[in-house]
Amino acid sequence: MLPIEKDDIVLCVLQEGLDDWVMIDTLIGRCREWAEQSGEAVRGVFTEVLRRMLSDELVVVGDLRGEGFTDWVGRIDDVIGRVEVELDGFDWNPRMASCWLRNTDAGDELARSVGDRGCWPDD
Repeated sequence: MLPIEKDDIVLCVLQEGLDDWVMIDTLIGRCREWAEQSGEAVRGVFTEVLRRMLSDELVVVGDLRGEGFTDWVGRIDDVIGRVEVELDGFDWNPRMASCWLRNTDAGDELARSVGDRGCWPDD
């Protein structure tokens, strides 16, 4: 059995988002850790978790420009497709050169509701 659940990935990213915007690399890294333990494909785990976060209106995807965070608007499938195309261009290793995540008010509320329990069992 895995020591974490996919919900823990969501909570971890949301907790990091309480302080600042979260680079997409963070979500990829957590999904990669899950995939290595579970045998699932990283891309599938990533897409499932991101879809959940967007569907539940916990985060917004966007990029950083001179004026700050700019939301990517569109249907969830379109936003996920745009993220995947961008990540494909970086071979899924963007090193801060791709999109970012911004918590919504609902994401902040959920992150605060679980307290400071850490993301993974060894955090």
